[in-house]
Amino acid sequence: MLRKLYGMLRPRERVRIPILVALAIVMAVIEVAGIGSIAWFATLIADPTVVESNRWLNRAYATLEFSDHRAFLIAVGTVLVGVVVVRNLFGMFCLWYRLRYLHWFRVRLAARLLRGYMARAYSFFLGANSAHLSKNLLVDTNTLINGYLYSWITLVTDGVMSGAIIGFLIWQEPFVTLIALSCFGLI
Repeated sequence: MLRKLYGMLRPRERVRIPILVALAIVMAVIEVAGIGSIAWFATLIADPTVVESNRWLNRAYATLEFSDHRAFLIAVGTVLVGVVVVRNLFGMFCLWYRLRYLHWFRVRLAARLLRGYMARAYSFFLGANSAHLSKNLLVDTNTLINGYLYSWITLVTDGVMSGAIIGFLIWQEPFVTLIALSCFGLI
């Protein structure tokens, strides 16, 4: 079915699928940055002296020449809020682009189907049920796009994001992440 659906896409429509995947990869990077910044912020709140032991926080603290840990904590919190805002705005853009593409493809597919009907001979319409033809144009194209193509695109984009998050968590805490994944897998 996926091969048939891909065959329905024209070259101009196929070009947008890699763009959707690229947006998913960028979204995954932003998501991982947000998760990482939350972890650093939580660590910094729990123990402000971690600035001296963590090389990334220490480098930021020294480079930006903060006077005390409280000012640094406020700055890191502000950056965290900025990352969350950027993540949400970019997430909205990705969703808008995905839905726009799906709507655009739905319209193009229905228009192609209508052109195919209009090219038929009059004798075709004498034996055809007009309600069935209308259903093909309106309902079946929506079902194909919403029920199938949207599901596949969501599966790929969410899979990329989940893979990036799990990869980041394994990189940060491999033992804890693998135990958590095993427990969730069993449940």
